[in-house]
Amino acid sequence: MITNITIEKVKGIENKTFNIEIKENMYNLLVAPNGFGKSSFFAAFDSLRASKIELKDSYAPIGGDTVSCKLSITDNGITYSADNTSNQLYAEYNIYCINCRLTPKAIGKNFNGHVAATGYLGIEHIELKKTPQNVSFGYKYSTMQSYLTKHKNLLKNLYSYFGNPYYTHMLVDCYPNFEKLLSKRRKEMIDNVLEKIYALRGSIQEIKDRFDESWLDNIKGEECYKAVVETIGRLYLELNTMSELDKFLFIFQMLELYKRNKTIFKKAVNWADYEVLKSQLNNHIEMINTTGQNIVCKEDKGSLMLSFPKAHTISNGQRDVLVLSMMLKMATLKLTPSKKHIFIIDEVFDYLDDANILAAQYYISGIVNKALNENIIVYPIIMTHLSPERFKNYAFPDKKLNVQYLKETSCQPDANVKKLLAKRSDLRIKADVSHYLLHYATGEINKRNEFRVLGLKETWGEGMKFLEFIIHETNKYLAGDTDYDPYSVFTSLRIRIEKIVYDRIVDDEQKSKFETTKKTKEKLHYAEECGVQVEDVFYMLGILYNDVEHVWDNGIDKPAIYKLDNLAVRSIISQIFNYKGIPITIDSIH
Repeated sequence: MITNITIEKVKGIENKTFNIEIKENMYNLLVAPNGFGKSSFFAAFDSLRASKIELKDSYAPIGGDTVSCKLSITDNGITYSADNTSNQLYAEYNIYCINCRLTPKAIGKNFNGHVAATGYLGIEHIELKKTPQNVSFGYKYSTMQSYLTKHKNLLKNLYSYFGNPYYTHMLVDCYPNFEKLLSKRRKEMIDNVLEKIYALRGSIQEIKDRFDESWLDNIKGEECYKAVVETIGRLYLELNTMSELDKFLFIFQMLELYKRNKTIFKKAVNWADYEVLKSQLNNHIEMINTTGQNIVCKEDKGSLMLSFPKAHTISNGQRDVLVLSMMLKMATLKLTPSKKHIFIIDEVFDYLDDANILAAQYYISGIVNKALNENIIVYPIIMTHLSPERFKNYAFPDKKLNVQYLKETSCQPDANVKKLLAKRSDLRIKADVSHYLLHYATGEINKRNEFRVLGLKETWGEGMKFLEFIIHETNKYLAGDTDYDPYSVFTSLRIRIEKIVYDRIVDDEQKSKFETTKKTKEKLHYAEECGVQVEDVFYMLGILYNDVEHVWDNGIDKPAIYKLDNLAVRSIISQIFNYKGIPITIDSIH
């Protein structure tokens, strides 16, 4: 589990430590309000290169210092760091950064020496992979036969195997084990088997029949040998049906080819990997492309690029799902247990419609399911400004969702208010709490005994003590104090809006009906039916005051606090209360 991420000198972050819990093979939801610095968090990971952090101009910190940048991750108690000269993370993680890639572009046209530029929104091309050198393995059956001094026809011709990039593109995972098999001790094991084969007489079939598989026990007992057989057999299924002798001779040829020229061998594997990536990504695009546009992976200036049409020719949802699915597909092809894998997905979910959310969820779940099935560690990190409730009820299974908050808040909901809201549905107090405490009313509550029995703050069950408390908390909020109860602010805001509208109603009978009407929205509708002007913002603020209806544990109050921290929201609430720097009084809500 990742327990700490520290970022220095990247975009808007000067030096910030995030003490959070990023859990493996779960959907990690990192929540923060707009303007907090999610894009700077994303930029730190997006700037990682194999040997260092390299900030592009748009990621430079305030002041332009691009040499002091640093990113540290603490994973299971071990800290790995990267800066402008080194990168310890590269050996431990594959890191994938995914966002919408929308960027302003321009087309220049020359008119008699004057250039006129027409601006448009383009989608930043994705560089999928540098185009490697086209190198073949140089496998020759006759050469391999020369390595077997006797019974050379025992060897299978592997020309078709080495000519198929699908079979060979994952051989990179075998390199460490190849080196182990070429060590002196294991080479002696291999030579010992070969000597026993040389001692056999007869036809090729007779030699196969006389071969004793127990001669392979020593080399088969080596983990590196077993790992090579397993890795190759994962893609080349024919290996799994071979006799133990044929498997041994297959690995023998592989080692001889690798040993002969390791540089050529590795370049050939790199080219095979490139060929497979290009083919599979184009097949994937063809399957998911609903835009009607010709979108393909193609080589450009030494790289395999995914190029998009102009942004206005496809919908935002199509764009985001295409980018997300392509990046995840590319990652899936690289998903192996040799490294851990971190996916940073920046607000892709925040603007998708229902169908595209389903598609995006499907692609991410594919990564997690593959990881679980193949004993691979992945950390999917989804950056968002949305309430976690959207994801819990709509996108991801609750048991697999891990919600973390990037922005620390000193504001703590009042325990007595939370307890009251949690018990407001008790039949002994339900009607009175709703009528007198959570909505505007001209009378006063009289349920002190019931409050005492229920373990609630007793004085709040009588008179206006509760209203006095929430006005006190609202004054702290309006004055800019960070230590206030958010649910008191929401409640007083609702009551304030209802009182403003109530005071505009002239007819006493209509006033009475307004007071007894359930729900704020219905009250506002009724007032409009009575000819009263109701500002649109009174309805809009329902996204705030309706949070009173939901009390959650385990830090889930933070979405409510994030809303109140927004400067525009604070300004609107100040206007609703006509706050001028002087504390408001209970008259504003009663």
